[in-house]
Amino acid sequence: MKVRKMCLVLAVLMFASAFAAGCGQSAAEPTVSPATAEETPVSTEPAAQAEGKKELPPPPDIDIDSWEYLYAGVVCGVGRYHPSVRNIEDQLLDSRVTEATHAFLDAARAEGYKVWIAVGYRNFEYTSYWFADAMNDYGGSYEAAQVDYIFPAGCTEHSTGLAIDITDEFDLAANYYNMHDETVKDTEVYKWMAEHCAEYGFIVRYPEGKEDYYVKACYPGHFRYVGVEAAEYIMENGLCFEEFLNLYPEKKLHVTFGPEA
Repeated sequence: MKVRKMCLVLAVLMFASAFAAGCGQSAAEPTVSPATAEETPVSTEPAAQAEGKKELPPPPDIDIDSWEYLYAGVVCGVGRYHPSVRNIEDQLLDSRVTEATHAFLDAARAEGYKVWIAVGYRNFEYTSYWFADAMNDYGGSYEAAQVDYIFPAGCTEHSTGLAIDITDEFDLAANYYNMHDETVKDTEVYKWMAEHCAEYGFIVRYPEGKEDYYVKACYPGHFRYVGVEAAEYIMENGLCFEEFLNLYPEKKLHVTFGPEA
C-alpha cells in the first residue's frame, strides 16, 4: 500500500501541469456517450484481475459523462472548473445539487439529529492556496502530497461542487478554513446519513476497506452526490466511486487503481 501510494504521489507531481485540462474530462461540456447495460453480470476489476472477483448486476443505463459523475482524485483533478454555485447554509455547492442536499439534511434533522455542512465547494484558487500553505508546513510538494486530507489544486472532491463534509459541531461548521472533525464518522448522525444517503442521491465517498482504489480521502463525514440511480447501485453493492466508474469502458477517465493494480 505504501509503495502504491508513493507511486501515485509521484504521478500527482508529474501530471500537475495537466490538471487544468481536467485529465481528459470535459467538465463544462460533457460528451454524450450513453452507457448500455449488459445482460450478464460485470466485475469491478480489470479483465486480467476479474477471475474469482465479485460479480455484480448490470450497472445503471446512464450517461457516465454527465456532470453527476465528474471525477476528482489523488492523481487527476478538474483543473479550474467553476460550476454555477449557490449558497446553502453558508457553504457553496453546485446549484444542481442544493435541493437534494437540503432534503438530505432536513431528513436527518427530522430524525432528531444535529447536523451542519462543514465543507462545500472549494475553487481552484482556494485549493492552490491551501496546497501552497501545506508545502510550506511540510517542506515541499512531495511531502505535502503524502499528508492525509491534503490534495494538489483541483484534485479534491470539493472542487467539483458535488461533495459535502458534515459535522454535528456547529463551531466546526462555522469555521470555514480549519474544519477538521475526526470524530464525526463515529456519531449517530453520520451512521444514519450513511445508511440513508442513497435515497437523496449521495454516496459514502470513501468507504473503509477501499483505500487501494481511492488512496487518499477527504475529511471524515464526506458524502458525494451522484444521483439516486447511481447512488443506490453503489451503496447496495458496496462499491466506491472508482469501482463504479470502472464498470463503464467508455468513461474518458480510466480509473485503474485497485488491489494488485
